[in-house]
Amino acid sequence: MHRHLAPALVLTLTLLSSPAAQAGPILDQSFDPPFRFLYAQLSDLYRAQTFTVGRTGLLSDFAVLISSLGVDLQTPTFEIHPTVGGLPVSGSLPLALASIPLLPDTDSTWYRVDISAAGLVVGAGEVYALVYPAAAVSGDAAYWVGEFNPTYPGEWGTGDYAGGAAYYAAGAGGPWGPIGGDVGFQTWVDEDYGPKPVPEEPASLLLFGISLVGLRAWRTRLG
Repeated sequence: MHRHLAPALVLTLTLLSSPAAQAGPILDQSFDPPFRFLYAQLSDLYRAQTFTVGRTGLLSDFAVLISSLGVDLQTPTFEIHPTVGGLPVSGSLPLALASIPLLPDTDSTWYRVDISAAGLVVGAGEVYALVYPAAAVSGDAAYWVGEFNPTYPGEWGTGDYAGGAAYYAAGAGGPWGPIGGDVGFQTWVDEDYGPKPVPEEPASLLLFGISLVGLRAWRTRLG
């Protein structure tokens, strides 16, 4: 084989066989309570956990820490809402939502859901709220698990998770009051959410490789 032919063919085959790199969602914010002493019941009260976005991109997934011990099968709905002054906007329409089928009789389990179809693009520094809207529940309700965080010894504060805290309300119109801690949650952001480049067709790459071979042969003859 011509000494200039092999490198060009190797390059062509490499381009043909290399899969396109696919970027995935990145864990942005997370509060995993180590002791899990707070239990916010998912029943007739509104529950909310506010959080500050750390990365600009598509809010693609969220996860909540739920205990379903001793409850019947339930499918609570969680929503993403805007905030004003660090509190959920009362009565606002959800920016994204998802219903979560709970596993039966399970303690402190993470439930992650994909909300990328909502197309919610968020910016670093923006504050949102992950909200459980009140619902009628027959029998015992599941719990959103978290942890109390006293501001001072012996006093309950509004939570010490950076950029957020847990709240409750009796109705959709509020007012919101502090639970005194944070509940377990995680959010993922897809920073590569724009239009994806069209991958090169195999035929185009093959022509590119053949062109390299011809160019090297031509330069060799001239030399």
